[in-house]
Amino acid sequence: MENSIINAVKRLERAGSEHSRATQKLFAAAAKVAAFIKERVPVGVELPRGYYTREVTTNSGSARFLCRDIPIPVEGDDENEAHVAYVTRYIDGLGGHVHGDFRTYVPDQDRETVLRFAADIADGLLDEIAAWLESRAVEAEKAASSMEKTLG
Repeated sequence: MENSIINAVKRLERAGSEHSRATQKLFAAAAKVAAFIKERVPVGVELPRGYYTREVTTNSGSARFLCRDIPIPVEGDDENEAHVAYVTRYIDGLGGHVHGDFRTYVPDQDRETVLRFAADIADGLLDEIAAWLESRAVEAEKAASSMEKTLG
């Protein structure tokens, strides 16, 4: 009996350690991919699948984050009425104050959101963002050409 408890404790310790390493690796990979995306897209516009970049300004600068709003069901005023609230999740959150400014707390990454992001990446999100950017470039080129023609 005592041997099985010792073995169970060792197994739990090993599994917890492996889980921590895997989660850290997952979060680091998500932050790298998020940084890659943030360097290429404008702030505040909705990207495919509901992602967007948010800029947080502090007294000593600013920082950009890749976010997605997640619907959370909430009870309505009427028993038959349901409402949905949206909670911002940070793909590359830091779980602290940006640049030490106590007015600008950004939540940490959470496993569920990062796993969803990883699934979206595996399912072609980067191609969708590239197509979206190409479409915007074509649209801007047409608008610029139209204005140039107007001026002669």
